[in-house]
Amino acid sequence: MQLLIHKIFLLLIILIVSSCTNGKNEQDIMTAPQNDNIKSFIEKNNNHPEMIYPIEYYKNKIIEYRDFFDERQIISVIIQIKDIFPGLLCFLVCWDDNLRGNIHELYAFDKNHDIVCKYLVGYGPFIKSYVEKLMEKIPGNIINKELVSFGDFNNDGINEILSYSLYPNIGYVFTVFGYSEIEEDFVQTCLVPVFINFEKPFPPVEYIGNGFRILEIVDDDNLDLAWNIYMWNEKSKKYEKK
Repeated sequence: MQLLIHKIFLLLIILIVSSCTNGKNEQDIMTAPQNDNIKSFIEKNNNHPEMIYPIEYYKNKIIEYRDFFDERQIISVIIQIKDIFPGLLCFLVCWDDNLRGNIHELYAFDKNHDIVCKYLVGYGPFIKSYVEKLMEKIPGNIINKELVSFGDFNNDGINEILSYSLYPNIGYVFTVFGYSEIEEDFVQTCLVPVFINFEKPFPPVEYIGNGFRILEIVDDDNLDLAWNIYMWNEKSKKYEKK
């Protein structure tokens, strides 16, 4: 009987330790296959600048940086994202523009806490009543009432940003952006024309681990649709159709 109790106790200890080590922090770089690209990212990110000022400091710097900022635009959300661009301090900023709708941008600061680059990662008209349904099967750090999320979607230890946008001459698209060690820049790694049913909304994008199942518009003229799978390709550093 004592031997049985001892075995049960050991089993519980193993389960507790396992559950602790399997935890996944969306913000911090995680244990991942250490290929050359990730090793290089970690090395470049070792001495990245820290956030030493209040968030209002960075918010005001971003407002000053924008040439066409005016009273119709307000920052609805500003949030720091770690482990997304090596060697820089990065913030995801969501703008509300009463003429253009939602605008999502990534701003990167250097060690002098000056903006060195900006990337547009999503934009489109206000469809806030559809956000909850459209983001229902998407993981990561979803920002309330915004069609954008950030996290490590391809499980390589580096964060990415995904969003829905309305592109001219294409329509609604699903996009993912991430840092490319090959290009040494923040680039688009996925762009797929996506069908959104505004009459009876449902999730047109589903995360399936290292990729997405997407209700793609394959023929815009005839509105031909197909559920296609896009998986992360380690060689091309893109999400590619299977």
